[in-house]
Amino acid sequence: MRYEPAALDFLVTQTNGQPFLTQAVAFELVECLNEQDRLVARPSDVEEAIRRAMGSGIAYFANVWSDAGVEARLVLLALANGRHPAPTSPTSRSLLRRRDILTDDDRFCVPMLERWVRDHTETES
Repeated sequence: MRYEPAALDFLVTQTNGQPFLTQAVAFELVECLNEQDRLVARPSDVEEAIRRAMGSGIAYFANVWSDAGVEARLVLLALANGRHPAPTSPTSRSLLRRRDILTDDDRFCVPMLERWVRDHTETES
């Protein structure tokens, strides 16, 4: 199996190299290509693998969400939906930064997690 350069870049960007997510997407990518009897992964294949990994890796996402706590979840929900979060205690954001969920400037470290929060919580926003 080979990756088009843009496909590999897309995978790394979306997972930010997070080991579990990188492995989950790579597994789904191999499955995808095997189903189509192909050997070269394109960005569209990586997108499909990400979609699948968001389903097969639901326990990871649910765990991150659950462990964040109520106040931090409100921060994540607002940021994922392009809004400014309501003021919170510094502890919530500090927790999210220590766990490599948010950067110092309140951006998601892992775009795939941001997408999951946005998609999974649509009915809550």
